[in-house]
Amino acid sequence: MRGPRAWLPHHLLGVVIAGGESRRYGRPKALALMGGKPMALWALDALGPSFPLRGMVGSELFVSRGFGVLSRPDLLPGLGPMGGLITGLEWAKEMSLGGVFLLGCDMPLIDAGLIKRILAFRGDRKAALVPASDGPLGMEPLCAAYGMECLGPARELTRSGPRSMMALLNAVDFDLLPLEELGEPEEVNRVFTNVNTVEDGKKVEAVLEARREMATAEGSAGLETP
Repeated sequence: MRGPRAWLPHHLLGVVIAGGESRRYGRPKALALMGGKPMALWALDALGPSFPLRGMVGSELFVSRGFGVLSRPDLLPGLGPMGGLITGLEWAKEMSLGGVFLLGCDMPLIDAGLIKRILAFRGDRKAALVPASDGPLGMEPLCAAYGMECLGPARELTRSGPRSMMALLNAVDFDLLPLEELGEPEEVNRVFTNVNTVEDGKKVEAVLEARREMATAEGSAGLETP
């Protein structure tokens, strides 16, 4: 009988999903500047402290080639996040890894600390680990860990079922990480904000600017002499 255990970052490939048509945003979100750097770079930086191996998956290679990490085109273009997950899992399989940690490129408020708290959850190590949220899905499938057990069901859904991440999670056994285990729920829900429109981007920019000002103030206070 398996006991509670955490997911091991060195057994996973950290994957940033940089594809998508960004219809509502009007241009590739991965490249859009947010708080002074491209949105996809926020995601890569969030994954960096936990995952020795990182990469980007996208339908447009030009989007991912400029970020200094390995990149792959979608194996199954036009399937959105499901296609990105399949590409990431196939990539991880080539590396003899146990799965992927998937992160959308459009959640620039997610930081390394949150990723570490998700990975520290000690569940039954099911096929996937997904944090709960107060968002429309009740969870965040694009900030989650997926084991190789998900590859077969994901591929089957592309052939004969709904091609959505929720359909996949309905087809596998997964741990749902309670929101309160990640921190103060209101703040965690704010961190999970998706930048889907320019207006969303303005709100996130304001949060990033407030963080920057706080960090500057704390740094200045640390330099003061008594």
